[in-house]
This record gives sequence, C-alpha cells and structure tokens, in this order.
Amino acid sequence: DRLDMLNEKYIWLCSDACATDELFKDPKTKRTDEKMRDKLVGMIGMQFQTGHGELYEKFLDEWEREDPFVFAGAGKRETSFYAPHAYDAISMFANVLTLAFSSPNASITLDAIGDAQKRVKFQGLTGLVKMEDNGRERIAVYDIVNLRKDSLKSGFKGFVVVGNWNETEGSSRVGDISDRVDFRYDLQFHDSSYNL
Repeated sequence: DRLDMLNEKYIWLCSDACATDELFKDPKTKRTDEKMRDKLVGMIGMQFQTGHGELYEKFLDEWEREDPFVFAGAGKRETSFYAPHAYDAISMFANVLTLAFSSPNASITLDAIGDAQKRVKFQGLTGLVKMEDNGRERIAVYDIVNLRKDSLKSGFKGFVVVGNWNETEGSSRVGDISDRVDFRYDLQFHDSSYNL
C-alpha cells in the first residue's frame, strides 16, 4: 500500500497459496479486511481444481442424503477441498491392490505393487486418475480465478472461477500454452471493468 501498487495500474497474479479469501482474513479475529480486498479486485490466480464432473455430482447427491450426525459434514451439497482428492487416493490404492494381487500366484513385492500402479487408470471425483511412467500421480488441472466485486452478478464478493488450465490439452510445443487455457468468463479488473 505504501508503494502505491494496489490500484488500477497493476494486475496482480497469484498462485494457489494466495488466491483464496483467507488472504484477506486476520488470522486472530478471522475478520475480513474489506479495504484490502477492495484494493486487490482484479487479481488473477490459480487454484488446484477439486471435484468435478458427472461422478462428482453423483457423489454430492449421495453425500447430501447422508446423515450429518453419522458422517460429519454430510447433509449438504458440498465437501472440503480435500475430500475428493482423499476419495481418489483411497480408490487408487484399492485399484492397485486389486491389480497387484488378482492372479492366483501373486506375491507381495514392491515391484508387483509398482507395476500395478503404472496400470491403474480410472475416472475419479477429481477427473482422470492414472500414474504416469515417471511416477507422477496425474496431470495438473487448475481453475483460473478472478477476484471480483460482482462475482458474476451474484452479489457475492470474492474469487470466482473464470476458466481453467489443463496440462494435457492443446499444443505440445514448448512455451505454447494458448490452447491449454479455457476462459468461460471475462476477467474483471480493478476498476470493475472487463477491458484491459
């Protein structure tokens, strides 16, 4: 603020570490600093994409029907950010064990588990889950978020998903990411306009 960098002359880009409403909350009181948030309207950030797709919607249908006294957090159509990832991790583990030990002569070795892990591929709550040959769990998919005043006319102020970035989409040319980015909405800038 003292450097006068929180105004319409600047567009702030932010990683998933700060592209969150927690950025504006006092850690002790948990109150939102509206003045600071208003100064950063127009910020563009990335967030790991959480649950999405048809399977995730079915999961939410079931979760909404569950008893919140039996399952903490159930009974509403939302989960924590980590729940779909945890679900997929457990599903991956179960799939690996099934593949590794499905033959009658299977033996429990790290090689057997590693080989099975490379063959696992399934549609999870967070998208396609499969291990890459290099041992990496999956391809990165991010939501692109924009700190807005209008939140797409909803009256809510905060970060809004305006598009996504998918590592597997588009060109394989180094440095060419133009067709890996998909904007569904225009970005809103500091002055509340949609024009840069």
